[in-house]
Amino acid sequence: MQIDNETDSNAHSQQDLPAFPFWESLKIGSWSILIASPFLYWLNGASVSYDQSVARWILIGLALLGAIVSFAARPKKF
Repeated sequence: MQIDNETDSNAHSQQDLPAFPFWESLKIGSWSILIASPFLYWLNGASVSYDQSVARWILIGLALLGAIVSFAARPKKF
């Protein structure tokens, strides 16, 4: 019976974990893409095709959205 109690307590502690690492990872990834985008544009040049241009702008848009959402969802400090 002792083993079941330890398993149950581990299950509860895993459920109580905050989502903070997820939001931090989203923030770091989003800002990294936004900061690297101008450099990559300079390095690779203008888009060759319409598909490449659409993919580039979708990636930048998703990174911007991720940065805004991670900022809005950050834990409030008192």
